[in-house]
Amino acid sequence: MFQEISSQMAELSPAVQIWTNWMMLVFMASVFFLRHHREARLALAAFVGTMVFAMCTFLVWRNVHLFALAHIVFWSPLLTYMVRCRLNDQHSDLEKSKAFLVWSFALMVTMSVSLVFDVRDVYLVVTGVK
Repeated sequence: MFQEISSQMAELSPAVQIWTNWMMLVFMASVFFLRHHREARLALAAFVGTMVFAMCTFLVWRNVHLFALAHIVFWSPLLTYMVRCRLNDQHSDLEKSKAFLVWSFALMVTMSVSLVFDVRDVYLVVTGVK
C-alpha cells in the first residue's frame, strides 16, 4: 500500500509535493504548543485523524487525490474552531507567544488554501477527470 501511495505521490507536480511537505511541517509544528494551547492539541489530533482516514480512503479507492476527503472531514471543523477562537479571543495577544500566533495564522491559511484545492480534487475524482 505505501509503495503504491509513494508511486502516485511521485507522479504529482513538484509544486504539489512541496505543498504536501509544507502542510505536514505546519501540522507537526503543533507539538511545540501542545502544553499551553488547545488549538495545537486539536491540530495534532486532526493531523493524526487525517492520516488514518486517508489511509482507509486509499484502501478503498486507491487514489491519492481522495486524501482530500480526509482534509475536508477533519480540517473544516478545525479551521472553523480556530477562526472562532481568534474572533472571540478574550485573552490579550500579549499573553500568547508570538511563535504561537504565527503558527496558528500559518495553519489557518494553509488549511484554507488546501481546502479550496481539496474540494476541487474531490469534484474531479467524482466526475472522472482524476
